[in-house]
Amino acid sequence: MQEPIIGRRYLHFKGKEYGVEEIARDCENPERKLVIYKQLYESKTPIGTSWIRSLDDFMGDKEFKEDTTVGKQFFKKGEKVKRFVLIPE
Repeated sequence: MQEPIIGRRYLHFKGKEYGVEEIARDCENPERKLVIYKQLYESKTPIGTSWIRSLDDFMGDKEFKEDTTVGKQFFKKGEKVKRFVLIPE
């Protein structure tokens, strides 16, 4: 599976930006890669808060289990979108 580019910004499907910090490995399962990334916006948690997600989740799709509105975007049940997309430089 393709890995995100360390140091680059990615747009989450909900419209928020994150910066990829590092690719880590799970100590219990070294084959499992994890993406460490930071939020680049202010919210309930401060700018720079670190998050971790499996590589598969980060690079994979989000499938909606029901009709959903996210911001101004409407998604139908079963629709798939990329969870994170690389923001061009």
